[in-house]
Amino acid sequence: MNLSGKVVLIADCTSKLGEELVTQLLDSRACVLTIGKSDYDESKRIGPCERLIETGVDELTVRTVPTVVAFVGEGVGKLDSIVFNNYMGPTPEALSSVNDAYSSSILDTLSFLHPLIRNGGSIVFCGPLDAHVEVRPAFHTKLALAVLAAVADHWAAVLGPRGIRVNVVTPYQADDQRPREGFPLRVPPSLNEEDSSEHDRLTSQVVARTAENVLFMASDTSRPWSATQLFSDGELRVITRRPL
Repeated sequence: MNLSGKVVLIADCTSKLGEELVTQLLDSRACVLTIGKSDYDESKRIGPCERLIETGVDELTVRTVPTVVAFVGEGVGKLDSIVFNNYMGPTPEALSSVNDAYSSSILDTLSFLHPLIRNGGSIVFCGPLDAHVEVRPAFHTKLALAVLAAVADHWAAVLGPRGIRVNVVTPYQADDQRPREGFPLRVPPSLNEEDSSEHDRLTSQVVARTAENVLFMASDTSRPWSATQLFSDGELRVITRRPL
């Protein structure tokens, strides 16, 4: 996919998904702004990649977002896409409500960031790759996706008049919100070395596929869709009935 000329901000470049997003976006000729230190392997290139730009910010928060805004304004001017891949799922204390801290954080950070997005740009939220709870992980995952759906629904309505698309990408299948390979991405302590190696291989496949879906949603090809959820099995599901 050719994203030549596109400027994309990635909210977390320290995770496996963040690293994969950096790699695929650069290979697609996009200009990538990173939050958190990226481990992108420069040794694979003849020289440094001028399209990989570090903001110098370690974590995107309400406290640091003014620094990011100033950096973007002074450096590249405008953004074509923002990828929010920094959601780990609701905390155990928030399992009874979709109104967790992430919703409030995104409301605050996007209030600063959305004026930087070009008209016709895009915002992509990524579902968590793993349930960070030991109890009721399936419920945790469904609630996490409900949080992202509610956030995307709100911002799609707010930014729709500017032609800015807001979508959700999740590594889980549409039917049961499980990874396509059939088991959680968390490595149980009992796995032996061979099982762990297979687990890592399948996890890498899920990460790569999720990054591919993010690039699709950030591209002009996805322009007809907003307030939708793209699952790993290819299903595109509307998450709002509000006309945009």
